Amino acid sequence: MSNRRIQDEHGTTWDIWDVLPGDVLAGSYDRRSGERLRLPPPESTPPVAPELENGWLCFQSTGERRRYAPIPAEWLSFPDNVLRALLKTATPVASPKETQRTHSPSA
Repeated sequence: MSNRRIQDEHGTTWDIWDVLPGDVLAGSYDRRSGERLRLPPPESTPPVAPELENGWLCFQSTGERRRYAPIPAEWLSFPDNVLRALLKTATPVASPKETQRTHSPSA
């Protein structure tokens, strides 16, 4: 797994890394290390939306996460302005806390 870091036009810092569907299995990668762990391939990968089957770029700032799919070839060598353009078109993703809050029964 590869990592990049950029700042948007507002000065917000975004970490960017690529994600493959098999990576979402617990323990298959640590984005902080910059490398995929060498684990045997899973018997099956978790189901993902068809547009994410070939992987996506994850853009994450302190308060937001977005996905851009599919992973562009050679994205690591893109200049920052191209990555900022991808960020603008990336799809916002709810955080696990937001998802849990919206799916929790009301008291």
